[in-house]
Amino acid sequence: MGGLTLIYGLLYFLLVRAAPQVDLSEYKTTIDELFGDGSQTVKTLSLAGLALASAGTGASQVQLLYGLMLLVIFSLAIIWTLRHLMAKKKFNLRDSFYRSQTPLVPYLTLIAIMSVQLVPMAVGSLIYSIVSAQNIAVTPFETLLFAGLWLGLSLLSAYWLVNSLMASYAVTLPGMYPLSALKATRQLVKGRRWQLLRKILFLPLVLLILFAIGFLFLVAVTPNTAFWFYDLSLILALPIVHIYYYKLYRSLV
Repeated sequence: MGGLTLIYGLLYFLLVRAAPQVDLSEYKTTIDELFGDGSQTVKTLSLAGLALASAGTGASQVQLLYGLMLLVIFSLAIIWTLRHLMAKKKFNLRDSFYRSQTPLVPYLTLIAIMSVQLVPMAVGSLIYSIVSAQNIAVTPFETLLFAGLWLGLSLLSAYWLVNSLMASYAVTLPGMYPLSALKATRQLVKGRRWQLLRKILFLPLVLLILFAIGFLFLVAVTPNTAFWFYDLSLILALPIVHIYYYKLYRSLV
């Protein structure tokens, strides 16, 4: 797994990473002058917000395409490697790439299905943002009503995605088709979708908290290294996410 992560990191820096468009050290000086003796927390949060807003903004369309390609290719390679590691089968790094790409089309098809399942959440978010921007909801009850609509549509998407996420690992099995994978995992998640949703959301929350702590610390101490931490976090997140979710999937089988 370490070899896959190392190769992914090297290709990410060669093909995807965009040079930072801002010098955080200069902005830190400007913010210090602007806020004077103000709260250090406010200064750090302001600088961190600027850093996150500018991260990746210099990437070209080609770099973004490379990023998506690497994400899919290495996701399949990591899942294949995890399956063989847990089965205690011998293999080499070359096998992880050449033999893992067979279910590419079914995997992409399932990702497309998951994108469609996100539509209710996106529609709810769009409606709520329009209502908020145009001040359509006048009373607290109306605001709560539209917020409830967004929450309901989001839960609908989440309900579908629990099964689809587990199916994204099942579909990498030899001879498995997207609809067959969805049907198979539907039986596995039956009666425990909301319990699984809590476990699914747990990892992103933990990773976000850890990232925020590290990023804010670096922004406050050595601002320009924060971008390297950002890129390193993206690289390490891929194997961590797949290890966690694949073990979750295997716990259902």
